[in-house]
Amino acid sequence: MPADDPVACAMSELLPAGSSVWWRAAVVRAARWMPPMWRPVTVPTHHTHAFNRRRLAVLALAVLTVSYEEQQPADRVDIAVVRALVTADAGKETVGGVFTEPWTVRRRMEAAMLALREAGDATRPVLALFEQLSHIEYPDSMWSDDAPSPSDLASTVWWLSGELAALTDQEERQLPPAPAPAPALVVRVRGAIRNADHAPGPHGPVDPLACPSCGSHEGWKIYCDGMAASIVCPAGHISTPEVLTAPHVRTSIRLHPEEPLPDEAGTVDVATDIVVGGRRSAETADPYDYWRGRNWARLSGKARQHRQ
Repeated sequence: MPADDPVACAMSELLPAGSSVWWRAAVVRAARWMPPMWRPVTVPTHHTHAFNRRRLAVLALAVLTVSYEEQQPADRVDIAVVRALVTADAGKETVGGVFTEPWTVRRRMEAAMLALREAGDATRPVLALFEQLSHIEYPDSMWSDDAPSPSDLASTVWWLSGELAALTDQEERQLPPAPAPAPALVVRVRGAIRNADHAPGPHGPVDPLACPSCGSHEGWKIYCDGMAASIVCPAGHISTPEVLTAPHVRTSIRLHPEEPLPDEAGTVDVATDIVVGGRRSAETADPYDYWRGRNWARLSGKARQHRQ
């Protein structure tokens, strides 16, 4: 699903409808600084998009943290102060060749998140995003010699510390304003929504999702609002299946064999089924490989191509 402006597309995924003005201001501030650091498009493009959005998210969280610490609006946060935050643990990147957690950065962000909890419902998307990025994967056994896997927050902070150091104050002043966020993604599916996590094998069938109210299997509308996804059946029943997330839906559309494209309003029409990875799947995993593998080209009559 190519976008005219990948920064605008990433912004829309971090800004659900009704997001607070302070989080929107933090994302916009971060988005102004990101273009010089934006990772060039690679193949497959959905990997690149996931990395870039994660980096924008962490930079926006850094802006929000400085805004809290300095008690000033996010749109006035100085890049030098954000640079000082993300480089607070500089020189401690690895222990024995293994990436470590930037504990100073983590503690300061946690303090800001704790203070934001008092704002109520408006904080939920931001807190959920921080928890996802800061999650540390520990070994299954306490007796294991394996080191914990660093969080996404850690790897991104170490990357940002180098990139922000290379962005001079003069270059920052010359950057253009951030783009407006892209419209939310709406997918009209004439066929069924199939979840790759339910596949018995790489070429096995996948049962379609059914409406919990009426049992409908086809003719869905999927609304991707920030990182959340909800679906509407032909009868108008709304549901939010746990197996669907907005990033996985976006990956499914980007990799769909028929290559559907969004219109100016952000709506995509899909004439066939779509296969979507679930919470157990990596966002960057190809859900169609789980389902029909190479057979999809034969069954659909079209060859798949990587998008630039």
